[in-house]
Amino acid sequence: MAVVGVVHSRFGRKGSLNLRSRFGLIVGSLLFTSTAALGLAPNLASASITTTTTTGTTLYVTPSGSGTTCSITDPCSLTGAITLANSASGDTVMVSAGTYDTGANSKSTNLTTGTIVITASMTIVGAGADKTFIGGTSMSDQVAGSVFQIGPAPLAPDVTLIAVSVQYGDPTYHAGLGGGVYNDSYGTVNLADDAIVNNAAFGGGGIANAATGSIDLANDTVANNEAYGGGGVFNLGNLLAIDNTIADNQAYSGGGIADAASTSDTLAIEDTVASNTATESAGGIYSSSGSIAVAGSIVAENSGGDCGGSITDAGYNLESGTSCGFSAINHSLQSTNPLLGSLANNGGPTQTIAITASSPAYDVIPSSSLLCSGGTDTSLSPPITIPHTDQRGVLRLPSGATGCDIGAYQVGSISLTPQTLPPAHLNKSYSATFTTTNTYQPVYSIISG
Repeated sequence: MAVVGVVHSRFGRKGSLNLRSRFGLIVGSLLFTSTAALGLAPNLASASITTTTTTGTTLYVTPSGSGTTCSITDPCSLTGAITLANSASGDTVMVSAGTYDTGANSKSTNLTTGTIVITASMTIVGAGADKTFIGGTSMSDQVAGSVFQIGPAPLAPDVTLIAVSVQYGDPTYHAGLGGGVYNDSYGTVNLADDAIVNNAAFGGGGIANAATGSIDLANDTVANNEAYGGGGVFNLGNLLAIDNTIADNQAYSGGGIADAASTSDTLAIEDTVASNTATESAGGIYSSSGSIAVAGSIVAENSGGDCGGSITDAGYNLESGTSCGFSAINHSLQSTNPLLGSLANNGGPTQTIAITASSPAYDVIPSSSLLCSGGTDTSLSPPITIPHTDQRGVLRLPSGATGCDIGAYQVGSISLTPQTLPPAHLNKSYSATFTTTNTYQPVYSIISG
């Protein structure tokens, strides 16, 4: 079924868009086989992701930066640093706290070009999703395009974006994709500890991934975005989402996630997909071709139904209805109210939706599962490393625990213990220090990669 919709009222005009026919997609056969969950999941095909680790120059950015060397004593503007990084490969751009206004109506002297186009491999590290804001500043000061565009193909950069808020991008005037982040390349985009919020697009209000690309999401919050297809995320390629909250997004189909990949290289692990809205089908997750494999996730309280299309139950899931087809055979729960809280600051780098010990999602997954203990599932190709913490960094399996919780939130108190970000399968390692060492240094420091 094609993702076709009427323009959302936010866009202020009427029309329709067939997202799949626009990209000439071919409906692929299912690659996933539904079997009982074994540890993490059955032996499923997964996203074919290759990340090349390179070492480059560290560039420093501040909101008022006007330097030319981008050193810690001569910081640049964000556009200046990105221009330098695009001319090299493997650079790291350290972006200090502040607002980097790329909106079409911006009065900023720091950024005036709107969309930030990335054509080379690089890592961008902010001071935290609640401290570093990139994009527009309001509905009246939006970026007239994606906030970040990676590519286009056949370029294949590997780009990592950590600890920033990407906001108020809106490429709908040219039927664009990915209001916040659009991967239009052959490369891999890694998003960790980011907030992708208040964006709009025809496909992928928050995030869009072209058929040639791969996107990994870890510990992100994708909220309050709008689109025809995929209010939060629209995927045509390879998608891996671990420990994310996808909430309060709106679309015609797939309020939270819409997947139209011609293969089945889409995995959602330990996510919370809740309180999203679709006016036609699947407020939570919609798959129009192939299949999305879901493990250890909450898909609940979505207006328009929790799921639509082909969804593979990879074990230990919870849905508030029956549309996802989750089964007790796979240790999953149907027609169950998870007793969710609201999207809020519950500690950690990004907002989450909390549960309590009275939730049916509490302590459901046995300690023997990789979903609790963390580790590498070698039954997947390539192997996927599951973190041992939730979205906030709370241990899934503290000492003496017999199980862990379904979804992105683990009941437990937040500590300031450094965590590895993103998951180790990205071949990069980052440490959260939770303190600032000086004016320019963000709270995240690269320790390897």
